[in-house]
Amino acid sequence: MEKNSIRVGQQSKIKIEVNDAGEYIEINPDDKRFTLKLNGLIRTFREEQAKVMKALDALTDSEEDALKALEIDAEISKSIAKALDDTFGEGTCKKVYGEGVIPSLDLIGEFLLQISPLIQREMMKRRQRIGQKYSAKRRGSV
Repeated sequence: MEKNSIRVGQQSKIKIEVNDAGEYIEINPDDKRFTLKLNGLIRTFREEQAKVMKALDALTDSEEDALKALEIDAEISKSIAKALDDTFGEGTCKKVYGEGVIPSLDLIGEFLLQISPLIQREMMKRRQRIGQKYSAKRRGSV
């Protein structure tokens, strides 16, 4: 008996090396949950960064205020790191920053700055391949 089978989207995954040990993260630009999560991560990062700046601006010379600002910064960093793992896959922070590290907002921002062009480039390549694959010229419609 003949077996009918198809595979869709298996080649779409993008592997990005993230450390000197050769570990990588893998994203699937065809999974729109990734796009939504990435957009949410970037928005949240910007909002939380503004909160930290506001807390720093409100600092007085008191030690208590300084400690409170550090705690706010650490909690926000922890929250964004969790969102980073949720967006790019469990263990991303460990691979990128090391075991047990809660990355600062600066480090997270640097990660986003470095990875964004890679994602954009790969998505553009994909769009071009799809455009060629489904063009009217290729299909004989023109």
